[in-house]
Amino acid sequence: MLKHRSSDDVSLTDSLSGYALLEVPPGSTENRPATYLYVLAVGVVVFSGIRLILEALQAIKNTRQYLSDPSNYMEVFVFVFSVVFVSAIFRGENNLPTYFQWEVGCFVTVMAWINMIMSLKKFPYIGIYVIMMRINIKSFMKILLSFFMFLFPFALVFYMTLGSTFGSFRQPGYALSKSLVMFTGEINYDMYFVPATLEGENPVRFPFATYILFQSLPLLLAHHTHEPAD
Repeated sequence: MLKHRSSDDVSLTDSLSGYALLEVPPGSTENRPATYLYVLAVGVVVFSGIRLILEALQAIKNTRQYLSDPSNYMEVFVFVFSVVFVSAIFRGENNLPTYFQWEVGCFVTVMAWINMIMSLKKFPYIGIYVIMMRINIKSFMKILLSFFMFLFPFALVFYMTLGSTFGSFRQPGYALSKSLVMFTGEINYDMYFVPATLEGENPVRFPFATYILFQSLPLLLAHHTHEPAD
């Protein structure tokens, strides 16, 4: 039973990935290989339907245990929205996916791969590495909240000091994403502090606060990197 479910997950992920590679985004004028897309879409619908039937039987057989497992919700999401993503091709060759379908496809493709990888955890050789990865993900999720609390104040202040000058910080969401990248070590000091020419003006409007924060960021990262474990 496990091997059949894993085989279905692999087939679904392959069909969905092939469809995502060949499909064109909304508003595109490119030609799309409708025949190949139709075949792949049929595969997605068939494998999703098989897995939904198996999930329904499992839920009926042991409802309480099924509903208490969060991974089942992810699987149902993948199976249902995979069909939503590929359904555009069934409306006709010239009907491109909507923006909603395209965005759904972005999420469901990633989740289908994650679901497929997790389904391999009981197989020999590769299973131990899947379990190790799952443990690492759980550990990361536990520290994610504290990491965000450490990241948010820097993002907020960089939005306040650099948002009116640099596009990377002009919106709070952009500032948060850019600050996350900066926490990996990519600070780009020259871009934000060094004038384009020797005669150029300082691009920073609030130099005192910005310089202090930029200098404290690598120090904090270095301290965190070299801090001994308890």
